[in-house]
Amino acid sequence: MRAVVVCVLVLAIGGVARGERLPVRVFTTADGLANNRVERGAQDAHGFLWFATGEGVSRFDSRQFESFGIADGLPAAEANDVCATSDGRVWVATDAGVAVLDPERVVRPKFRALTKVPTYSLLVDPNGVVWAGTPRGLQRIEHDVATDVPVPSGVISMAYDPRDRSLWLGTFKGLVHRTESGVLTSYKVAPHDEGDDRIFAVLVSRDGTLWVSHVQKRVMALKLPLAPSESLWDGHDGLHLEVDGYARRHLLEDSQGTIWIGTAEHLHRWRDGKLERLSAEQIGVEGAPGPSVEDSGGNLWFGTDTHGVVRLAPEGLVSYDTSDGLASLHVYDFVQDGDEVLPVALDENGHNVHRRDGDRYVAVHPPLPAGCKGWGWGYKHTVVHARDGRWWWTTGDGIARYPAVARLDDLATTPGERLVAPSGIDLLRVYEDRRGDVWFSTGSSAGLSRWNHETDTLVGLRDGWPRSVPASYAEDAAGDLWIGYSFGELVRVKDGVPEKRESFVGGELALMFDRAGRLWIASSTEGVVRLDDPAHPVPRHYRAAELGSDQALSLIQDLRGRVYVGTSRGIARIDPVTGEIVHYGLADGLRNDYVIDSARDGHGVLWFGTKGGMARLEPRPARVVPPARVYIMRLAIAGKPQALAANGAQQVGGLELAHDEASIDIELASPRFTIDRVRFQYRLDGAWSEPVDENVLHFAQLAPGDYHLEVRVVDAHGAVSPSATVAFTVKPPVWARWWFVTACVVAVSLLAYAWYRRRLAHMLALERVRRRIATDLHDELGSSLSRIAILSEVAARKSADAGGQLEMIGSSARELVDVASDIVWSTDPRRDDLQSLIVRLRTFAADVLEARGIAWSVIAPSELGRIKLDPERRRHMYLVLKEAITNAAKHSRATRVDIAIRAEGNGLVATVRDDGRGFDEQTLSGAGNGLQNMRARAAEADGTLEVRVDGGTHVVLRI
Repeated sequence: MRAVVVCVLVLAIGGVARGERLPVRVFTTADGLANNRVERGAQDAHGFLWFATGEGVSRFDSRQFESFGIADGLPAAEANDVCATSDGRVWVATDAGVAVLDPERVVRPKFRALTKVPTYSLLVDPNGVVWAGTPRGLQRIEHDVATDVPVPSGVISMAYDPRDRSLWLGTFKGLVHRTESGVLTSYKVAPHDEGDDRIFAVLVSRDGTLWVSHVQKRVMALKLPLAPSESLWDGHDGLHLEVDGYARRHLLEDSQGTIWIGTAEHLHRWRDGKLERLSAEQIGVEGAPGPSVEDSGGNLWFGTDTHGVVRLAPEGLVSYDTSDGLASLHVYDFVQDGDEVLPVALDENGHNVHRRDGDRYVAVHPPLPAGCKGWGWGYKHTVVHARDGRWWWTTGDGIARYPAVARLDDLATTPGERLVAPSGIDLLRVYEDRRGDVWFSTGSSAGLSRWNHETDTLVGLRDGWPRSVPASYAEDAAGDLWIGYSFGELVRVKDGVPEKRESFVGGELALMFDRAGRLWIASSTEGVVRLDDPAHPVPRHYRAAELGSDQALSLIQDLRGRVYVGTSRGIARIDPVTGEIVHYGLADGLRNDYVIDSARDGHGVLWFGTKGGMARLEPRPARVVPPARVYIMRLAIAGKPQALAANGAQQVGGLELAHDEASIDIELASPRFTIDRVRFQYRLDGAWSEPVDENVLHFAQLAPGDYHLEVRVVDAHGAVSPSATVAFTVKPPVWARWWFVTACVVAVSLLAYAWYRRRLAHMLALERVRRRIATDLHDELGSSLSRIAILSEVAARKSADAGGQLEMIGSSARELVDVASDIVWSTDPRRDDLQSLIVRLRTFAADVLEARGIAWSVIAPSELGRIKLDPERRRHMYLVLKEAITNAAKHSRATRVDIAIRAEGNGLVATVRDDGRGFDEQTLSGAGNGLQNMRARAAEADGTLEVRVDGGTHVVLRI
């Protein structure tokens, strides 16, 4: 039985896999990896990937790496394995023991050493127990306590069998089985005559097969349970594979059931009963990649000795170039040949059609027909394999037509015939419609010709047709042909008659009808337009913001109805039902992202022609992946890092920012490893921002207050993740805080009150002084002057000789009495109102005017009496009006004087008007300073004085 299996395997191995380039991307130290030697990998509870390298461990969040070494708590730089437990902790095996990263709040993640024994491998069982393989044997780590477990030899690798909860151990001395209860059974794997029995890798696959990688280029697949045997290689039935390199600690079963085997020479995979070796060209690096981990998105990661880590995408593009047999890198067209799609590459000899021959392509180029001067240079729709078996080829000198051949290779020796289209000889495009007619586009303005398959004739199409170059063709469900032109014109051909339609875009057009009858129009300058009902078009535009480029060049639909747009910057996949848009680029397997043409074969595989070869994509059903999550990885206040959970936080609160440090920086991560990448959104006490690729947020010069920041990610379907939040408070400056403001208000109030009390005391003291002065003037000076006046009158009567002088003394004394009375009145604080002024004016007018027989009046509304006047204004106002009354009495010869006071706006207006003879101010200028003094006093009272002569004298004082 075993011999038969080995023979089958020898036939099945079949050497190196196809020469195609797999959809891989290589990450090295240039991308942030700690070291280019990568051993094992693991995905933690949050979704981050961890890689054990020759210089510490690296964490990958699907965007960038962050590395940790001895400075971060690892006991040694050389990391051999890494694993993660469900509680969020990450475990690392190093040459100096095991270290663990706890999910505690720290500014910088810090590992904690648990053991001091060199450790080769780690395994986590379903109970969360960590098992460590060491040169001394096996350790069990539970509750951070390491316990030695007796085994016959040092342990290199381990595997867990969930069926009986047992361990399989690859040791320095063969294979060991440890049951859940601790019973050990040892197995020799090497043949009887070999002493080296190191087991570098063990794996229990989902179908219950035990895979063993032996030191001597041997891999075995054994059905469990194992029967006792002196040598598993010699005496046990099963798969016995002799690989072409010494074994390493690398065995992995992916989610599709493929077994990946890493050796010291090459990477192998076992699938569909065959062992396949992958070449360096396929995997993207030289050396011996070993399988490390499969992430939640289905990506496989392979560690290398010197080239970093390689990611193999599950839904990427496989690429081909001239090393695969293509005649050139310029794959600008595809020919539909039954269920197959044949690539067409353009070189200096024209267009070459290729067929598949095993792992390579073979180019076929027919001879130039007689009379034809040269091959064409066009792209897309350049070669047609017609329904009748004939081949049509565009050339620079007419149409080349070849008869049907039994094999494609026969075209190379089959003579063709040259046909000349009425529209010209420089052929660019050729297309066969459903009826079997063939359409030709030329580079001339004549543009279009059609070959009628029934009459075998060529017809030129000019009248009623656009004058530009037809660029693409498509047929709707009714069989009508639609033609897109090089300058944006769109024509529907119904019953042979062209009908011009609105394309809504310019540039060169590419057309496609999808299975739902929607018309898709790709423009070389304006993106893509979708018309859900071409008969009643309402355009839906897709531009660079959604496609990645406005230069849309090709269209194709997969069997699930999704549309792929080839652009000058890769491929955009549009789901017209859900609106999802996914992008494929250089990182997804395209070797050149300028996509010229596309096609779908009979198996649903999509093909894309580019300026750098071609690519193949096998669309797969959507993979079920964990929902997207977002984590806050770093948070800094005014540049100062804050403590966060070691593997990121989703809620952060209680932060306080000083007013002079009111800036916050946040770095986000969302470990998402699918083709539909996520974008970030945030809102800070407002509406959500537009989704962006940038994962770093910066907020500066924040005003004092309480803030609640939310961040989330949005995937290509528009689905959003739960929000991560940051709550923080920006403290106002000391001078703006409530207690400081309150204290300042109280202090100012107290100061104001103290000032008021002081001013009030000062005013009261001043009033007392004014009263004392007024009393003293009245009592002392007034009485003394009155006594002088009385005595001078008595003396005048007694002495006739001194009567004149005594009369003068009496007159002066009486004037001084009047002046003193005015001073007393102006000083007395009890007279600080307008009513007092009005009363005094009445008294003065009566004394002066009635003595001269002049009629007079004083008119003032009673409510004006309550208006307060400061002493200075009251005094100046009184003296001005007193002078005006005196002048009227002495000089005007008036018979009447009217005095009036009224309010006007925010001031007072006082007038003195007589009916006298008036006066000439120039004449009176030398007689005294009365008018000048009146104007000066008016100005001192913040007022103005106006004197008019109009049938008397009119004095107007405004204050």
